[in-house]
Order: sequence, then structure tokens, then C-alpha cells
Amino acid sequence: LEAGGRYYASVLVDTNCSSLPKEDIVCERMSVGIDINCGDVVCSDGRRFVCPRALRKAEAKLRKEQRRLSRKEKGSRNSAKQKLIVSKCHARVADVRRDFLHKVTHELTHDSQVRTIFVEDLNVKGMMRNRYLAKSVADASFGELVRQLSYKGEWSGVNVLRIGRWDPSSKRCSACGSIYRELKLSERVWTCRCCGAVHDRDFNASVNVKYFGLM
Repeated sequence: LEAGGRYYASVLVDTNCSSLPKEDIVCERMSVGIDINCGDVVCSDGRRFVCPRALRKAEAKLRKEQRRLSRKEKGSRNSAKQKLIVSKCHARVADVRRDFLHKVTHELTHDSQVRTIFVEDLNVKGMMRNRYLAKSVADASFGELVRQLSYKGEWSGVNVLRIGRWDPSSKRCSACGSIYRELKLSERVWTCRCCGAVHDRDFNASVNVKYFGLM
């Protein structure tokens, strides 16, 4: 029995399926870099998966239902009923987030044109300690996305590799290689001072993630 009042049954099945063998990382065309931000999952091949922001959208309703719960007498039937309503709201948020992550990771690991996926080695715990980013980071579930990519990559024979944590994926111009060290988090589009190339911050980062991964 789940907190939201739903029952689940676990079924164990023994199969003869084995993981597909992985190919060597020799082809740039068969590789893709992924930039994970607080909103979308952006790929170096141009694909963009928009995060549903389930927690943000449910905040107003959660506040209202939790306020109602706080006014109920503890231990009463009405309190128990309201606890169930709050639990269902949280379960809905988790369901939307889980559905999004499974769809994204399935598409990426089952693409016959992609044999290697490069992702950033994000300091998720450190980001969660930032009060301005914590809620968005939790809503996007960075760690769970990488975890699902890793085990689905094992099943599908896809290499899932992480680049260095300190590689300047966002600040590097993917056209000329110069570094824009003054880049602010609020700058979503920026122009390279050396070559004049105009970059979408997230797409540029995904191209650089692939570049650093293939180095």
C-alpha cells in the first residue's frame, strides 16, 4: 500500500534476455551530448525535451490542501481523509516526473543512430544546498535521469559516459573554442566576443559536452 492509497503488486519474471554488447566510441556521428538544466533536457543533435515542472505546477494546490490539513483536529477522521488528499497530490507529482524521465531515457537509449551518450557530472548535492536552485533541481530530478540513462544504456548496448565536472561546457564557444568567463546564469543567449557567434546557452553546452566527451 502506497501513501497515496494505491496498491502495487510486484511480479518477478525470469528471462533469457541479456544486455547488448557495447560498440567502441569511434564515430562522432553516432554520439550525442546532453545538457541538463533546471527546465529542459537539450541534446547536441537539436532535440529538446521540455521538463513538465510537475512540482511547480502543483504548488498552489499543495499549499491549499496542506493548509486545510493543518486546520483539522489531529487523529480525527477528517484529518485522515485530508492526509490522503495531500498524499495523492504528492503521488501525482511523482507520477508525472517519473513518466517524463522514462520517456526521455527510453527515446535516447533506443535510438539506432546514437551509440554513445555524454552527460555532465553534476554536483547534485551541492546544487540542492543552493536555496535558489534546490526546488528546480528536485523538480528536474537530475540524478534519476542519469541513473535511468545508465542502466538502460547497459540493456541497449549504449555507452553512457560523464565528462569532467569542471569542463566549461556552458562558457565555451562551440564555434571557435574561446571561453566567456563572465557568463551569468541569467544569460540564456549570448554572443561570442571573439567570433561573433550567437549561442543558445543550453544547446551550446550540449555541443560542448559532446566535444569534451570525444576528446
